[in-house]
Amino acid sequence: MAKLTCALGPDNAGAMLLAALRGAEKSVEASVYEIGDAYVWAFVEAARRGVVVRMVVDPRSDPEMRNRAMTLGRAGVDCRLLAQPDSLAHAKVVVVDDTRCAVGTGNLNGRNAPFHQEKGVPLAGTREWWVMLDDVPTLTRLARAHVLRNWRAGAPALGLAGSAALAAAPPIHPVKPEYPILEIELAPRRLRLASGGAGVRALEEELLVGTRHRALVTVPYVDVAAPAVAALIGALTAHARRGSDVRLLLGRPPLSKSDLVMLRHIDVPIRVMDSEQVATITTGHAKGIVCDESAVVGSANWSETGLSSNDEAAIAISHPDAAGYYAAAFERDWAPATPMIDRW
Repeated sequence: MAKLTCALGPDNAGAMLLAALRGAEKSVEASVYEIGDAYVWAFVEAARRGVVVRMVVDPRSDPEMRNRAMTLGRAGVDCRLLAQPDSLAHAKVVVVDDTRCAVGTGNLNGRNAPFHQEKGVPLAGTREWWVMLDDVPTLTRLARAHVLRNWRAGAPALGLAGSAALAAAPPIHPVKPEYPILEIELAPRRLRLASGGAGVRALEEELLVGTRHRALVTVPYVDVAAPAVAALIGALTAHARRGSDVRLLLGRPPLSKSDLVMLRHIDVPIRVMDSEQVATITTGHAKGIVCDESAVVGSANWSETGLSSNDEAAIAISHPDAAGYYAAAFERDWAPATPMIDRW
């Protein structure tokens, strides 16, 4: 049997990831869009105790990414930068000791995966969904192959230009109360890994088309005009018109009037995690779906590149307890979220 750990950010995902990094004995291999200062030391610590550490990041994710990559390199981490002209290295995959792998929705930084906590003080960070898999050798080999494919295509930090300044990010708030991780034993056949934006899209479309009773979707935003998104929106709308429980939770308010106009034409209940206005909710950065008794956790935004050309990764889980865990997280965020029709 395989072991599945379901986790949430900011509640517990950071602690889970940090424990995996600090427990590595032989190797750590990671492909992540961004690594922040909060996590650089954990990879450095692993390298200094003799663990082979390879990682790849996208230099466009943060203006300081090239400097962080150079810091990691000086400490013995083989960190490479992957900047494809028409796509982002946007996956969030970590493989430890060839025996366990983690796939999630957030970057390895203090905003998306906080872990430093004062006693009794809830963690502040974005809403994220993560999974950790143990004893799933076939899937772990696929995850490792995904990471190493990106790593081999990357380049050393020297000689690559830095990126533009980041736009202002929405505020984050503590999540009260915090919820624990969920550990499940299940057959490996209940797990699937999708790689690449197009692969994630195909996986999500398959699950959405086949759903019968509920389809709960949380994403930071939806590019309604993107052709890659059209089939997913169509599946949601079709189920809603048949009376299924179909809802769409956005992690932040729409960025433009055109986005708002198009979202209003989707015949599905939509709410927004508006952390600018509601202090009891944090900004949503999760990209997850619950379809009946299955759940998808991954890195792909509902955009044209996110569901086509970007490097992305997602795990599909067919298990009622896992689906229930993420559905409960969805409901906790849905309740205080602002109905889009009421505000925009």
